[in-house]
Amino acid sequence: MAESIKKKLTNIIAAAVTQTIPAGYVNIKTLGAKGDGITNDAPIIQKAENAGKSIYFPKGTYKIGSNIIKRNNVNWLGVGVDSILLISGDPYSYTSSDIIRNENFGVEDTEFNKSHNAQPWNYAYKSTGKYDSFEFKNLTIKFRNALKSGEPADGGYIHIFNFFHTNNVRITNVFMDSDSSTNRGHCIFVFKGGNNNTIIENSTMIYNTNPSVLYGGSVVFASRSTSNPIQSIIISNNTITKKNGGDECLWFAANYNSINDTLLDNNTIKAVSSNGLSKSSILMFAQDSDSMLASAIEPFNKITIKNNNIVANNMYFSTVFVGYDFGTKPRKAGAVTINNNSISTTKSTITKQTVSGILVGRAKVITILNNIIKGNQDAGITANVDVITVTMKGNSITKY
Repeated sequence: MAESIKKKLTNIIAAAVTQTIPAGYVNIKTLGAKGDGITNDAPIIQKAENAGKSIYFPKGTYKIGSNIIKRNNVNWLGVGVDSILLISGDPYSYTSSDIIRNENFGVEDTEFNKSHNAQPWNYAYKSTGKYDSFEFKNLTIKFRNALKSGEPADGGYIHIFNFFHTNNVRITNVFMDSDSSTNRGHCIFVFKGGNNNTIIENSTMIYNTNPSVLYGGSVVFASRSTSNPIQSIIISNNTITKKNGGDECLWFAANYNSINDTLLDNNTIKAVSSNGLSKSSILMFAQDSDSMLASAIEPFNKITIKNNNIVANNMYFSTVFVGYDFGTKPRKAGAVTINNNSISTTKSTITKQTVSGILVGRAKVITILNNIIKGNQDAGITANVDVITVTMKGNSITKY
């Protein structure tokens, strides 16, 4: 009798769960996934992927202990932070450093959790081909001490999301808390070139690294494609916080090609360093090698930074730094507009304090209007003499 009742209740519960599944999705637990945080559910997930089935993850912790190769048009849907994807196991046993990859891929309401030490250049998500239409929304992503200590600075990053030759990426309502305070620096989002139409919106990104680390950035756009520039970036309504070491909160590097049409609007950007060694809150720079920038006549074009609240403490260099070309060829950025931002630093006992303000160099047209700047004795606005047109009005500068 007890077994009969138990079986009946099990069927009722299973039916109730099944009713919550959207059309076109399969409940991964009905396929055999345990969701217990112990069993490696990756083989079951892979079978669903291979069958082309979009996957519904009910409440549970789904251990991904081996590599998953995602397929086209297969979406994953959870029930919020109660649906946890535990990317676990020894990353050296993976067939590659990719954990999840796909084109036309949407993830909703799932949590990535990674608590083990990972190899350098490990990824939660990596795209390596010419893919289209990625959407990430309502995610909670937590990385803890995700790097082995002692790795070289240039090889010791963790790229949580890595995109290359990827179009139409939309990241909405993502909470990312990334802590490697005992190890080397790492990046949250990295776009490596050939990317078109990227939107990052309504998200919170916290980036914490070892105080001695000098490299890295929370959100990085680096034009490393020799044939395709990065086009159309919108970063709006986000809170981006960098703690301790590492470089910029937002880092744009025109390495091999141009970065065009970038909008930073209504973000809160906080950069705090414990040792005064970190650099700008927002940095847009052209690579200092002429051979690398051969195809970039204008390393940056149509840059708009407006309505942002930018706070920096115990850092050095400009809070907003745009358009400089350190090479020998006379390349200039195109149009740069910096309007209606609040930029401030706080007093510090550390010798290297932030030069609070705006520095723009070698741009054809610079417009800097109605910014409020508060900082030390070096606070201010600088526009390089190479520009063709400079308009600066309504800016307020207060020095403590």
